[in-house]
Parts: sequence; C-alpha cells; structure tokens
Amino acid sequence: LLLEMMLYIDGWEWEKRSLSIGYDFWITKDPAGNSWIVKFKGSFYSYREWVFSRLATRLGLNVRRAELVWISKKDLLHTGQENSEPYQLLLQFIDKHNDGSCSPSCPFPELRRHFQEESDIGEFVASVSPYNAADCILKDLLADMFGANEPSEWLFGTDHKYYIIDNELMFSTEPSGKISAPWLFARNGSYSKAGHKLLFDLCSKIVSLGDADLRDISKYPKGYKIDMLWPILPILRKGKKVARSILRNGPTYYNS
Repeated sequence: LLLEMMLYIDGWEWEKRSLSIGYDFWITKDPAGNSWIVKFKGSFYSYREWVFSRLATRLGLNVRRAELVWISKKDLLHTGQENSEPYQLLLQFIDKHNDGSCSPSCPFPELRRHFQEESDIGEFVASVSPYNAADCILKDLLADMFGANEPSEWLFGTDHKYYIIDNELMFSTEPSGKISAPWLFARNGSYSKAGHKLLFDLCSKIVSLGDADLRDISKYPKGYKIDMLWPILPILRKGKKVARSILRNGPTYYNS
C-alpha cells in the first residue's frame, strides 16, 4: 500500500447532526468541499474502524473511505469537544437512499423486499452482485472472524450500492472461531450452498494475505497517537488462523 498520511483539520466548516436515537455527530467539509463525518469516539475507536476499512478494502468489500486525522484545538472548541482527543477519524459522507423509489428503474424497494422475504439470503445476494449486497453477509462473517463486539451496519446509497458502516467495534475480543449460522442456512434450516460459498471465498481471500500485509493494514501514520488499550495485529493474525481452519475443516457454528 502507499504510505498513509494523517490529515490535519484547522478552521474547517462544521455542522452538528442529531439522530432520533439520541446520538450526535458532526459533518465537516475539507477545503476541496468534500463532506466527512466525525464521531469524536477517540483515537482507539478511530484506529479500529480505520484498520477494518483497510482490511475490508483489501478483501473487495464496499466500505466508506476512512482517514485518520488531527483536529486543532480551535476546531475542538468550536464543536464543543475541547475535552476530546485531537486524534480522530474522518468518514466519507454517503448520501443515503430514501425508502422509496428514486426512479421507475430504481432497484432498492425490490432489493429490500428480497432481503425480508427470501428463504436463502446467500443465494439471493450472490445473484445481485452489482449492488454489493453480499457485503451485508460478509460484514457479519468478518465480525465473527475478527472479534467484533457486534457486527457493522450498512446503508444503501443514492448510487445504488450497499456500504458497510459503523465498524469501530471490530477487534474488540479474541475471535472464538465460531461463525454466525443464520446467513449460512435458509430460513427453513436447510444448508445454503451459496452462503457457504461466500464464506469460503472470503476465507480464501483472507488466507492469501501475508503477514506483511497484515502488518501494513494495521500500521498507522507517523504522528498519529493512539490511546491503545490492546494491540490489533494479533487479532488480525488470529482471524487469518480462523479462516484457514474453516477452509481445512469447515466452519463451527454458534448454534452447534
């Protein structure tokens, strides 16, 4: 990978956003006019989401761009975050698709209906690859394999692509080696060949990453300071071991 650089914020535009669940975040614009989300979760949460973004990108998943950043004292004061760490994360702002159709040919309502009604979700998502729908399954498999406290979320953009979002809870625990079963079986309990193919293909990609790749994925830019509560590289290595075991012996399911 190219050498990663830390970005610097000093005097950018800021806008506060509030969600109905009582959670606030900020939108900031860089000098080029690009919009970014800042959650102000701190350096360690930021680092974990950043590492997952690099890992997911290597594996071909559609995850929004993430950049490690230093925020000036002036900007922290302006946003009421004067007690926050200056080392945070910029997340690409994705225009979210509304619940209805945006045009007569809009695929979203039909995609959403299939997610709710299909018996074999693995077979369905494999058939609609242009929309990255398979990533909605793969993100859950990665959560199991790389020790997340809970899986990432997703949103569907106005560009008609699924995006994996909210990845800061990755690398929270020691991977157990067990895999979430629901995606790997149809709703009637039958074995999903398509779901398992998604898992095995994902494991093959993970195993193809060398240790130098894992070190590179976890290496943060010089100057970025992290309140590191535990190292991430050993979890990446353990996740690769889990993937190798799945390829050799098949998966162990949570419900088994």
